[in-house]
Amino acid sequence: ADSQVEVSTVIGPGEAVIVDGVAETAFAFPGGFSLNSFVLAVPQLRVGSVRGTEALVRYIALDTAGEVEIGQVSLWGLGVRHNISQYMGPAAPVDIAVGFMYQRFELGDKLIDATAFTFGAQVSKQFPSGFAVFEPYAGLSYDSFQMDVAYTGKDDEPVELSFDSHSTAHMTVGLHAQAVYVSFYGEYSLAEQSGFAFGMSFGF
Repeated sequence: ADSQVEVSTVIGPGEAVIVDGVAETAFAFPGGFSLNSFVLAVPQLRVGSVRGTEALVRYIALDTAGEVEIGQVSLWGLGVRHNISQYMGPAAPVDIAVGFMYQRFELGDKLIDATAFTFGAQVSKQFPSGFAVFEPYAGLSYDSFQMDVAYTGKDDEPVELSFDSHSTAHMTVGLHAQAVYVSFYGEYSLAEQSGFAFGMSFGF
């Protein structure tokens, strides 16, 4: 009879999982790196606005061979956002923008190769308060994610997994605050995998 069992890929417990087969056979799924998650801070550059359009670039590459022994880690992404409320005249009650973002993450020597693409719309409203400007915002987007995993299993046997592209919609609510040349933001994304993000930037 068919059965299902939960095992580690790269992220997950380090213990191997043994699955019994037919005729007294067994198959061992190797354990992961005993990691449930990890945090990666990525610098990014935002350029704009030119005719209501701004561009965003983020990139980081580092070698972790001497720390957790997973080798090279790299992430890069490109994004564009365009303000469409400018076509609604100066009396537009809110700011509306549309945009897209492409991002790629690589871990080790093809250990993990993941790509993500998102596009959607965002609505915000600025509220000046003293020396700072507060801007709550909300957005609705459509995301697509695909990942390939390759590692060495038991008896140096290569294991390659390719996860089908998965698409989902998600909603984001957040707050952006700017004072002089420093700005902060914090946001919560409600989706199949929800999460919280925050950041700080400097600019004119």
